[in-house]
Amino acid sequence: MTLREVMHPVTLKTTLSQVIKDMAGDPRVAISAQATFDKRDFKIDWNMALEGGTLLVGNSVLVSIEAELAQQTE
Repeated sequence: MTLREVMHPVTLKTTLSQVIKDMAGDPRVAISAQATFDKRDFKIDWNMALEGGTLLVGNSVLVSIEAELAQQTE
C-alpha cells in the first residue's frame, strides 16, 4: 500500500464465498478483504488532544473491501 508517497506491505485477510447462481442463472461469488495497519507507518501522525487528554484520531486503521463478482456471459 502506498499513502503519501510512503510504501509498506499490507496483508489482506480474505474470505471467498461459495459460487451461487443469481436470478438469471449466472454464477456469482462474493469476496471480503480486511487489513489493519498503523497510520504512523505511513508518516501520518497528525492528532489533536481532546478535553481530558484523550486523542481525537487513533493510530490503527482498518481497511475493508467487499466485492461481488459475476461471470460475464456472451
